[in-house]
Amino acid sequence: MDTSKIKNIIILILLSVNIFLCAALLSDRSQARSVRATAWEAAVAAMEKVGISVSEDVSGEIETPAVYSVRREMDSERVWLERLLGEVSCDDLGGNIWFYSSDKGQASVRGTGECDILFNTDAFDTGRDAEKTAVRLMEKLGLEPDGDSARASVGSSGGTVELDCTWQGCRVYNAQMSFTFNEDYLIMISGTRIFDLSVQESREGVMDELSVMMRFVEVVGEQGFVRSSVNGLEAGYVFSVAVSGEGTLNPVWHFATDTGDVYINAVTGRVETVR
Repeated sequence: MDTSKIKNIIILILLSVNIFLCAALLSDRSQARSVRATAWEAAVAAMEKVGISVSEDVSGEIETPAVYSVRREMDSERVWLERLLGEVSCDDLGGNIWFYSSDKGQASVRGTGECDILFNTDAFDTGRDAEKTAVRLMEKLGLEPDGDSARASVGSSGGTVELDCTWQGCRVYNAQMSFTFNEDYLIMISGTRIFDLSVQESREGVMDELSVMMRFVEVVGEQGFVRSSVNGLEAGYVFSVAVSGEGTLNPVWHFATDTGDVYINAVTGRVETVR
């Protein structure tokens, strides 16, 4: 992509950002919505000038969510495990890894959020609809499942259902739970579970939606991606653990393009690799 074109797109989107900030100062909400719509249209028009079209199905009403700091909470962890396994005994294996067991099965949970639960009884049957069963079990785990993201491969002899976690209604792109069934019963649950305790919410340093669009155009130019259209746009999260038992949910924008998906971190501006 031509460097001069990239500079022009950035200037135009920056102008749109300024318009958006002015709208935030308006007391009349209807006026603010009108100016916001104008800013969105300007950003879309600017992207089209460098050959990136935005589908009419893409909403301009998406907002960047806040950053959340979360922490592992051992009492809550035991509660949700006992919903599945009944009364459990627990052992500290060191390294912030805990092992739980009961007559129904066993589980290991790590300080990164990764967990594996293995069943040795017919505690949960597959049911007529494995996806619905997986959603119900995920709720027992104290998680918010994204039913629309279900990826199922289940036949007469069993299979798997994978569901993304959500946080505050937004999908967490790198936190999934996988449910493995045989022909009749649930065998295992494994994946990454977001910690229970929210300790802080912040919008400091978070890019607004128009700034993220500007960054997307920069990334396309810097990395030489070939993109001609944005067919879907969504705000979600990536979950990261820097210190065992303590994690961060950073807002990420998912650009679904004609040649693949691009995830832009709305705090760092970096391209995220998910799954």
